[in-house]
Amino acid sequence: MKIVYLSPSYFNIDSIIGGGERYIAELAKWTAKLEDVTVVSFGDCRKSFIEDAVKYEIFPSSKWKHFNTNNPFSLTHIFSLGNFDILHVHQICTFVSDVGVLFSRMSGKKIFGTDHGGGGAWVLNRKLPVYRCYNAVIAQSKLAAGKLALDFKVPIENIPGGVDTERYRPIDKLEREKKILFVGRLLPHKGADVLIKAFNLLSREDYSLTLIGKVGDEDYFKFLKSLINDDKRVTFIHDADDQQVVKEYQSALVTVLPSVAKDYLGNETDVAELMGFTLLESQACGTPVICSDAGAMSEFILVGETGFVAEQSSSESLADKIIKLITMIADDGSNLNQKCREHALKFSWQQVVDQHLELYKSYLD
Repeated sequence: MKIVYLSPSYFNIDSIIGGGERYIAELAKWTAKLEDVTVVSFGDCRKSFIEDAVKYEIFPSSKWKHFNTNNPFSLTHIFSLGNFDILHVHQICTFVSDVGVLFSRMSGKKIFGTDHGGGGAWVLNRKLPVYRCYNAVIAQSKLAAGKLALDFKVPIENIPGGVDTERYRPIDKLEREKKILFVGRLLPHKGADVLIKAFNLLSREDYSLTLIGKVGDEDYFKFLKSLINDDKRVTFIHDADDQQVVKEYQSALVTVLPSVAKDYLGNETDVAELMGFTLLESQACGTPVICSDAGAMSEFILVGETGFVAEQSSSESLADKIIKLITMIADDGSNLNQKCREHALKFSWQQVVDQHLELYKSYLD
């Protein structure tokens, strides 16, 4: 079976920390262990290379008028969409996705879609029945499935996950630090400001807070630093690679993902978190988690067993859940760590890939 993953957003596979780009790269890598996989994406110039047995075809995109990196303009990529069985579009509301879908439909190919949020307004699906060309769409959470149902009349399959349980795993006899961990881009909707305020409310001088992620908004980063007020217990790490992130998960006491639907400036997003990689990666390392009630994050933890859900935008609620989890860890930390690992194994990429391939083959048959 030959599979093409169409990814409108160009990414650097060497510096992925989270989000839709990681989902595509990981899905492609694990699928390539079993099938022929090509990722078609876009950038500043034409590139072809192979990474983890995945063939990458990068096509130049134009940034003119209303087109940008989130909604690139290109027609040249259709020449790579000839010799394959399955087209799986990631990011359905973009011009290049619509072009790829229409071309593949005329070629009689089987077409699937997964949305990771974002995209653009200048698309073909507003004028043409592009969504009818899909055979099925795949949601990574129940929340995502509900949103897809608003636009699609084709079957919607919910395949949650995944996480690389070989890379993200506990280390035996590792002494965990009294460290609260955040992993994600430093953008307003990630809610790092809520976490910093919650940390200040803890009044525990022996605890530290580590925030790992690239600065996605300079004004927001300045705001975060103003909340810290030179507190030496708070550390920012902007250049961590995957290996360092794993070590931080393994040594942390708890990982927190406090995303919000309405940020500190009042700006709103309807896709705060369609999944939550951070939560699965942390649990795979045996580290319990706390998330907010924004998006689909609560679908990926066992509330009261591997973590807690706090009220979004509430530092008081978040601080309360952190204290509650610290108490659980003190009572029976090793059992809690084991439960986290066992829960994460249910979302392994191997299981996610098997479900995808089964779905693909059902339509080919």
